[in-house]
Amino acid sequence: MAGIETATLKALEKKEICACVLEPQDFNPQPMQLAQMPLTANPEQKHAVEQVLKYRNQYQAFLLDGLTGSGKTEVYLQIMEQVLKQGKQVLVLVPEIGLTPQTISRFQSRFHCHIALLHSGLNDSKRLQAWQSAETGKASIVLGTRSAIYTPMPNLGLIILDEEHDLSFKQQEGFRYHARDVALYRGHLQQCPVILGSATPSIDSYALVQHGKMQALELNQRAGTALMPKIHILDLKVAQKQHGISLQLIQDIKKRLEKKEQVLIFLNRRGYAPVLICGSCGWQAQCPHCDANFTVHRQPYQHLHCHHCGTIHRMPEHCPQCQHQELVTLGMGTGKVEEHLNELFPDFEVIRVDRDSTSRVGSWQKIYDKIQKSEPAILLGTQMLAKGHHFPYVTLVAILDIDSGLLSVDFRATERTAQLIVQVAGRAGRGEHKGDVYLQTLRPDHALLNTLVNENYRVFAQQTLKERQMARMPPYRYAILIRCESKDQAQNTEFLQKHAALLRQYPDLALDIWGPIPAPMERKAGRYQSHMVLLSADRPRLHYYVRSWWQNMLQDKPSSMKLTLDIDPQELS
Repeated sequence: MAGIETATLKALEKKEICACVLEPQDFNPQPMQLAQMPLTANPEQKHAVEQVLKYRNQYQAFLLDGLTGSGKTEVYLQIMEQVLKQGKQVLVLVPEIGLTPQTISRFQSRFHCHIALLHSGLNDSKRLQAWQSAETGKASIVLGTRSAIYTPMPNLGLIILDEEHDLSFKQQEGFRYHARDVALYRGHLQQCPVILGSATPSIDSYALVQHGKMQALELNQRAGTALMPKIHILDLKVAQKQHGISLQLIQDIKKRLEKKEQVLIFLNRRGYAPVLICGSCGWQAQCPHCDANFTVHRQPYQHLHCHHCGTIHRMPEHCPQCQHQELVTLGMGTGKVEEHLNELFPDFEVIRVDRDSTSRVGSWQKIYDKIQKSEPAILLGTQMLAKGHHFPYVTLVAILDIDSGLLSVDFRATERTAQLIVQVAGRAGRGEHKGDVYLQTLRPDHALLNTLVNENYRVFAQQTLKERQMARMPPYRYAILIRCESKDQAQNTEFLQKHAALLRQYPDLALDIWGPIPAPMERKAGRYQSHMVLLSADRPRLHYYVRSWWQNMLQDKPSSMKLTLDIDPQELS
């Protein structure tokens, strides 16, 4: 009822003077008009569009495997145009909120129709408005992050997952799900095509293609006249360095800036430094609640911050162990690199992009708009800079520390590292000028680096598939990760061992049980964590046995213990 406040209506309803009834609106699809004519597709793009449109009224999954800058978005737009002309709706998922402004800008410049946004940055009111506009057909396009996959869209005609390899599509806490898997199932339910797009598809998606459950579409050349960047390996064991940056790289950065070009420096470690240590006795600032060091931060004030549990301490003035005042930082975070770059290049702006610099509402959009100006600058950041952004003036990309991704207990670590290298490298040379990429490493002969430099990501993926098959690891077997968490590690181990023994008593089990073992970070937020992994080549049988076994575990666990079950885990941390 227009003009009457909600509080008044609630008061009248409480006195039973009136009743408030919510009635669903009828589905009313809105017409779509083109705001801008499509670009001319090259033969590969045209083939991809035609293949998807063959299945416009039925389910078929596609893997759009295209180089960075190969025009995947234009393929999406041309397919969307035909689906929207049918009066159907389109659901587009992106991994990060930061990608929605540039994506919606592309959509708005092409289509005259209502576009609904759905992501965690919205308040409940705006989320409800977007939800209702999708449900009633007012919104022809829904653009959102992973949870948008559950948006009601009665006349859904197409689902697109851009950057499908991104780990952000997996919900890691609470109600666990992978938006990619839900998208494929929803496409099957609503009989519409599903497109998974990436320059670095997940090994799981390549396996789906291999098993005939998905059709591959390849884009092997960059759009327009842009060329793929050249990758250079810098051996840190022999390279001369200044502030952890090789002199060769510093010289090339200077040349690019003097030519009015932009440079992107990637370091996946926010804060000022990862370690604070006493130069006298060797004491290290460690989080009292986690098996991890505090990270030193200098903005907005000097403090110690645990990136795992969120604990914040004041910066000590002296060593709490020996009272010595010689406290030094080890290693580099984006804050320290920013400081050094300002010293090396005082005449040029350094734009830092990480969670700290983009925490305020609208801050990322301001930074993004600044980057889009054709002014020389150094872009310094974490993974936020690696996720599908288009920076036409960046001609040089440098990854300062690639080695951390080459040493991990997680069997997916090399896959993640390869994706990161290719995605970050793909920000270079997307405009008129040729791009170059520098990788700083202590392991220049590492097989992964050699494959990416001398071959390409697809060759790496095929090698990885063979290795996973030989090792009998996912995607050739199915995994379930049991996480056990309490204040007593011995209790965790005893509990998991007991129930592992019960599971082994099932007849014809046909699965492997790994563990229990302590988690890679054994103590987090004051609680100890243990893992147990179940592996089987038979998913139905695995789920059949685990269903009743899991219920027994939940009934048997102490009230102080937390148990979680993660099907197809993407991380073992």
